[in-house]
Amino acid sequence: MNNQNLVIPKKVELVLVVCLLVLIEVSKLPRFGQQIISLFYYVIPFIVMINRWNRFTYVIFQDIFLLLLTLLAITSVLWSENPSWTLQASLFLVRCTIFGVYLGMTYTPKELLGLLSLVFFLLIVISLFVGLLFPSYNLQLFYDGSLAWSGVFGHKQSFGPYMGLAALTYLINCFDQRINRLFALCVLSMALVLIILSKSATSLIIFCVALNLMLLYKVIKQKSFRGILLIIILSIYASLFFNVVSNLEIIVELLNKDIEFNGRTPIWTLAIESALKRPWLGYGYQGFWSSEVSAQEVSAYTWISRTESYLNGENGFHAHNGYIDLFLDLGVLGLSLFVINIFNLLKRIIYLSFINRRIENFWYFQFVVFFLVNILANGRGILWYRTDWVIYIAICFSSALEYRKIQKDKHYKKLSF
Repeated sequence: MNNQNLVIPKKVELVLVVCLLVLIEVSKLPRFGQQIISLFYYVIPFIVMINRWNRFTYVIFQDIFLLLLTLLAITSVLWSENPSWTLQASLFLVRCTIFGVYLGMTYTPKELLGLLSLVFFLLIVISLFVGLLFPSYNLQLFYDGSLAWSGVFGHKQSFGPYMGLAALTYLINCFDQRINRLFALCVLSMALVLIILSKSATSLIIFCVALNLMLLYKVIKQKSFRGILLIIILSIYASLFFNVVSNLEIIVELLNKDIEFNGRTPIWTLAIESALKRPWLGYGYQGFWSSEVSAQEVSAYTWISRTESYLNGENGFHAHNGYIDLFLDLGVLGLSLFVINIFNLLKRIIYLSFINRRIENFWYFQFVVFFLVNILANGRGILWYRTDWVIYIAICFSSALEYRKIQKDKHYKKLSF
């Protein structure tokens, strides 16, 4: 790590970073505690920008499309349906984005994987502790009378995917020869138990996908017949995908869902119709759902109007689909910037995986798959000030720096001949 310019000791910095990553998703805290955490989220980015200004400005231009997407969200206050809400949300977005850039430019891929492994382990232990000792604090009651674990996250739709990400991380650790595999397997087992207790079917599906993708890592590590094996594996994946699509009704029934995904498809249909009314720049960052006028048509004709938050006049509902929310917020321009960013990121990660054959680079690939699937099924939004967005940003800039380093090394080698 390159922390020489920081005004705080390395160990103190590491403790602060771990605490912030642990607490970023925790919602069941007293207001005073949330204000203290919020203060630290502004202090650390301020330290980064002041003490590492040259490095910071160099790094943020390594992924220009991600930078443009973030700037578009911030400037959307100019055309937002709810400018005050967009401005407030943009402040949270900026601090989390800078925090993600900080992680990407400070930690190597190996260090970042180790750091997040520690964070997930602590959250698993805390969740088990809270769940066993304070069950009433931990359980979430649904309208149909069912109960599910929500941990200290406030909702199972946050808790389940987070444990899914933890399981994915420790699955990677089980294949890492530098890690105690028995310990990694134990933590993986605890994460899977918590996913089951959260009743998050989506998280289990994502984990199964990640487990199957480990075949690709085995192929990447091969020195011979790698191309042939890769074609075979991709053919198998394509066959499975088409089987899933052709048997969708059976699969959703097995998952205890309905073909409308628990009433989400009507919301998606009406939300897309609303987005097409302002297709190019959207309604502004978080401007659609926070505006009673814009969201009224979607809310009135779906089950949103029956929710407690809607009846209480609270803002912040979402389409349960991050892509649709991004289309609503920033229109075709924002969605296009994100697609280009994802394409470039995957290209870099795949290149690094084949060049280095390091498991931490393949973990980057696994995370991107998790990120894309999760925002489709549970996503509150792509540009959302939560852990997955912070990690996504860190991976974008970390992979960009590593890619640039390899390209420079190749250039110097050519000059030396």
